[in-house]
Amino acid sequence: MRQLLQFGISVILTAALIGVVSVAYNQAAHHSKLGTLNGSATAAVKLLDSSIAEAISVGDLVRARGQESCSVDSRDAFDQLVFLSTQLKAIIVVDGDMTCSSSGYAATKVSSDFLKEGAQYSDANAIRLWTLPDQYGGVGVSRIVDDGASDVIALISANTYVAATIDPDIITGANAAFVLDNGEVMVGTPSFGTDTGAIKRHQFTVGSALYPYAYMLDVPATHLWTEEMALGPAMSLLVVFVFFLAGYLFTTRFIMPDRPSDIIKRAIESGEIQPYFQPVLDLNTGGIHSFEVLSRWVKPSGQIVGPSEFIAEVERYDLSPFLLRSLIKQTGKSMEKLIDRFAGLRFAFNVAPDTFTETTFVVNFKHALEASCIAPDRVTIEVTERQEITDLAQARLTTQELQQMGVHVAIDDVGTGHNGLSTITAMAPNEIKIDKYFIDGLPDNQRALSMVRMLVRTAHSLGMKTVAEGIENHKQVEALMALRVDFAQGFHMARPVSADAAIGLFCEHYEKLNSRVGHKQVNEMILTDTGEEMDLVTAYAA
Repeated sequence: MRQLLQFGISVILTAALIGVVSVAYNQAAHHSKLGTLNGSATAAVKLLDSSIAEAISVGDLVRARGQESCSVDSRDAFDQLVFLSTQLKAIIVVDGDMTCSSSGYAATKVSSDFLKEGAQYSDANAIRLWTLPDQYGGVGVSRIVDDGASDVIALISANTYVAATIDPDIITGANAAFVLDNGEVMVGTPSFGTDTGAIKRHQFTVGSALYPYAYMLDVPATHLWTEEMALGPAMSLLVVFVFFLAGYLFTTRFIMPDRPSDIIKRAIESGEIQPYFQPVLDLNTGGIHSFEVLSRWVKPSGQIVGPSEFIAEVERYDLSPFLLRSLIKQTGKSMEKLIDRFAGLRFAFNVAPDTFTETTFVVNFKHALEASCIAPDRVTIEVTERQEITDLAQARLTTQELQQMGVHVAIDDVGTGHNGLSTITAMAPNEIKIDKYFIDGLPDNQRALSMVRMLVRTAHSLGMKTVAEGIENHKQVEALMALRVDFAQGFHMARPVSADAAIGLFCEHYEKLNSRVGHKQVNEMILTDTGEEMDLVTAYAA
């Protein structure tokens, strides 16, 4: 019902927005073209600025070498400089009453008339820009000197820059030119500056920040604005879809936002919240006794979110039974090969106290197992410490019913918080998991040693097994074995991994462990210290 209402509001918003689609499209297209043309003008200025800078450098080099003459050696040097340059067309030198250029350009000597006819210029930072006759097809660049020396003019093919940056879609009818500050056109398209009659045009002007010129570009206004906008069927559908999507997002975010419970429930339904598996080692045999099934939220982006980010919300919105069913189903499917081949391998699932003490828990849990390939005698239920077990009588009844089915019950984080000796005695579980707080103190903290020793003796006297959590180094393993702890779990052996990785690690460990002879060798391998976190096979005597 909620989703249907969200959909209805989204349709209403779409209908309200669809009337402005045509105007919005025209405005967007108009501003896009304006931006394109401004970008074209700016790019053209940058190109010519770069060429002018290179031309100035070449002219300075000619002067520094003393080659500003029309001698044969100088002209040969001009040829070499032009050949090496990516921007220059020729080098022209005015040496007294003689004008010459690089031999590769026209003739060895050039008539000086090109300086007398159309030789307009502007000054800025002692730089002179020349407008040259049409046959030269470019712009002359020289540095102004007061020593009466010869003038060195580097010729740039600026005509190639005039239209090079104009977008091909709008180049038809466009006029452009490089214009000096005094209004003289250095180089431009043939029709630049001509009377366009009644055609309305739009002009862009971008001035150079370095040199005394500007780039002017004008195009017919029809290229910038489409007065009549007609959407085809495909575009109409696209516009409707876009606005509906926008309306739906607006509705779900602001008008009727999704509740956290909806988001988490969808993640569970879609399988984004997946089981990860952390091995539990049997310290007596060196084998893998079981896997604790831990949840990870694997988002579509690939980001993996730990349970601390969402488990509290799962419990708050009473989604724990829903998540448990999903994890059991996924575990049965992904670990089917191990379940079929290794009869003694168990899987431990975490259950919050509130869920564990519900009167319908056992029935629902049984149904969840029946829907998977996991038999009850392959399962351990770990009652977590996140909440206090307020109804110990019901907890004891649930424990008995599960044990009758063959399910083992474990109490997590024993020794701290709510899970003390009174809880152990009242519930009579199959296993207790000793909290990491005490494991961290081993082997040097005497209080931690005493506490672990007491818990082990109490558990064994009541017929229970013990599991040490949070093991991080080999010294802790050595101490736990001396204290007769049954099982061990922690990053020292392996971190929680995906199903495929867990299967690979288990099989490799199983093969290597069975290639060992004698329990002594197993223990020696378990206690190996590499000085860093150990992988599963190394830590498990593989």
